[in-house]
Amino acid sequence: HSSQRTRAALSLLPQRFLSLDVLSCVNMAVALMTPCRLVSPVAPRWRSYRSPYPTCVRSMDRSIGRQTHTLRSRLLLLDRTMLVSTRAGGDALEGLDLDDLMPDLPDEEDLHSIQEFGGAIFSEAGVPLTFGNDDAAIAAMRSGMAVVDRCHWGRVRVTDEHRIDFLQNQTTADFKKLSPGQGTDTVFSTPAGRTVDLVTGYVQERSVMLITSPTTTGKLVEKMNKFIFMADKVEVNDISDKCCMFSLLGPKSADLLKEMQAGPVVDAPYGTHSLLNFKGSPVMVAAGGGLPVVGFTLIADTGVAGELWRLLVDKGAVPAGEEVWEQARVMTGRPAPGSELTDEFSVLEAGLYSAASLNKGCYLGQETIAKVHNKDAVKQQLWGIEFDAAVEPGTELMQDGKRVGVVTSYAAAPTIGSGHHALGYVRCRVSGQQVRVEGMTVDAGGVRGVVTQIPFPTRDFAPDALPQTKAKESKPAEVESEEDAAEKERKAKKLAAMEARVAAYMAAQKEAAQIQNSDNKGEGGS
Repeated sequence: HSSQRTRAALSLLPQRFLSLDVLSCVNMAVALMTPCRLVSPVAPRWRSYRSPYPTCVRSMDRSIGRQTHTLRSRLLLLDRTMLVSTRAGGDALEGLDLDDLMPDLPDEEDLHSIQEFGGAIFSEAGVPLTFGNDDAAIAAMRSGMAVVDRCHWGRVRVTDEHRIDFLQNQTTADFKKLSPGQGTDTVFSTPAGRTVDLVTGYVQERSVMLITSPTTTGKLVEKMNKFIFMADKVEVNDISDKCCMFSLLGPKSADLLKEMQAGPVVDAPYGTHSLLNFKGSPVMVAAGGGLPVVGFTLIADTGVAGELWRLLVDKGAVPAGEEVWEQARVMTGRPAPGSELTDEFSVLEAGLYSAASLNKGCYLGQETIAKVHNKDAVKQQLWGIEFDAAVEPGTELMQDGKRVGVVTSYAAAPTIGSGHHALGYVRCRVSGQQVRVEGMTVDAGGVRGVVTQIPFPTRDFAPDALPQTKAKESKPAEVESEEDAAEKERKAKKLAAMEARVAAYMAAQKEAAQIQNSDNKGEGGS
């Protein structure tokens, strides 16, 4: 800006920003003196207007807090008003009254505004893609604390008297063994045992909340409503727009939750959840943040979404966008609909044993899943793959000229490992024999890759998820010996009785034959 505009703008500071400290005024002066190049016409509303000095404003001390946010908003309006006046050919500051512009200021507690102020870049759907700090966010998940906005994921509430029986028949997990305050992962599958979505269910006193993937919420609600019959007392409602959801990930997240009085959830099993009071509004905190790292899920009313996000960030959580979530998902092996969860892959192939049960009765896909497990017939499994360069999902995996699998997801994370991470299904049986997959070298379109272990998939059922006939195999050896001895004694007695009856029968037959022969000889002599 010209020195004349700068002096004029600075002359406003004592009148308009008396409540701000010296650092705020200095930062405003630096921002106003930063060269500006405008390449688009002035937007009708502030939200679509791009500030020419975002770097200076974003670098202000966090301690300024809300005053800094208000300062930035006023800077945007000040610059817009000056530009319009200048283009009209008048004095840049003539008739300027910032108080008249105050109705256009954003709500300071609006989540979108707070995230934008933090440097977020959004998708067309309003999902924060990145905060410009992807490497720092990935590092925070591993050794610090990161917060991810998952508001675009689905929240579906299942209510009424038959809700548990209904979910028992529709998904793979055993909901009947859960009490209010507990939770589990479960899978919506097809009748053929193919995957639709991996869902988390939280059992509450009068309802069950299901957390669905962003792309499947409508499909699953429609699917569930289709299976509600006249006599069923079940209601299914999509409440995604009524609440927000954040994942707090990283080893330091436990300390923050203890500070927020959520200690009982910190060391509890996965899915355990409880309610906290945040500014008079309930916040549900659950163990597990959606990825196989130390983490938690927070679900709150949309009215406190902005304040809750601000609190987590102010407490040291590094904000992470959808691009970071995707990197972490691929590196840890969580399957996603449309990639690893499709009608081409089964529940067991996706490594979702921990989310399924064979000991709870019938459900969609149960017969196929049980048959494949009992015959040990899983032919391919989900694995991680480290490549030397970027690859495209859908590329076939080759080894010695033969197809051994397919790439399903890819993510670049330059600071970790090879920097090129992927998920894919890899053949694990050849001619009916199990083969070692980990460490296998594969080729994907000319790019070399090495198959690696990933933490999310599981390869076997939990003991209580197997039928009772299987559970007997895990009894102590001494109990088995006593049972075996009793069984052998019972069989021996039964066999002895059978042998005695056979011997008696044979003796009777022999005696009858002898009498018959004697009678025949007597008749011949006479």
